[in-house]
Amino acid sequence: MTRANPSAMIPGTGFGDQSAQNATQGNPNLAPYLSKNIDLGGEWYTGAEGYLGLALFQKKLTGFTVNGNTVIPFNALGIPFATLSPNQQAGINSRGGPDAATVIVTQQVNAPGLLTIRGLEANWVQPLGRLVRSARWIRLHDQPYPYRAAWRRYGRSGAGVRSLPEQLQRDHLL
Repeated sequence: MTRANPSAMIPGTGFGDQSAQNATQGNPNLAPYLSKNIDLGGEWYTGAEGYLGLALFQKKLTGFTVNGNTVIPFNALGIPFATLSPNQQAGINSRGGPDAATVIVTQQVNAPGLLTIRGLEANWVQPLGRLVRSARWIRLHDQPYPYRAAWRRYGRSGAGVRSLPEQLQRDHLL
């Protein structure tokens, strides 16, 4: 279980532009997301600090957070019109005034569905005198299909999960 980012749970509203057309809002109702994991791996030690490792893993995530976009009337935000800057007031008035203007509100929400990530991880650590070389390769096979409906529903910006790389590589010389 991993709780949502506490800064995304603060129930405040902020405008990202001078026309008050786009707002961000915290969501105090965010639930933690859950992950059921299984790992199977092995390591072969070559002596001293060196080893080769291979692992298979699967993670099933539910309740992962994504950015949700909703269009709501300005008056539903509960922000007094008089507290806006002159530019923001002009932007609201140009869209029909406080009673008619709408605002696109972005906030973190828990996505529906199940995300399954499967992968293979290979590690190699080899001492080279006073230096140590470390290399890691990870190949992911993800299945975010249930999340695609959530991206269409909540908007694509910031979904994050949809951009899992197919493979990761890291090489260090220490």
